[in-house]
Amino acid sequence: MTLFGAALLDVLGLLLVLWLLNLVRLGRLYVGYALVLVLSIVGTLCVASVPPLRAMASALLSALFPGAELVVVACGVFLLILVYVLTQITLIASRLSSLVQELALRDGTRTSHEVESPSDSRAADSASAAGRE
Repeated sequence: MTLFGAALLDVLGLLLVLWLLNLVRLGRLYVGYALVLVLSIVGTLCVASVPPLRAMASALLSALFPGAELVVVACGVFLLILVYVLTQITLIASRLSSLVQELALRDGTRTSHEVESPSDSRAADSASAAGRE
């Protein structure tokens, strides 16, 4: 990999980390998911940017997988898809949490009215029954 290629990869990684931090800031991604992803990105960038680590990883990948360049591209695409899926899971979980809280509040107000209502309705029924007789 050339120096320009490593620098381009570092810039793309930095943009991805900034995107993840913005998603966390907006509440669209859990901090735990973002932490795992950021650590993965930083680790990948360290391996890609440091020539001895890159040579070692390249030798290992070449031995295990011929055509490692395609694997790297596939991993990058997979990482983007993973960020999208985790973002959607976070949104669904947040919506579910707020929905459950709202239902609990509604149930709590309904229960308090039901506790007061039967005694009030019995008194009203007996008063109206006494008035009819």
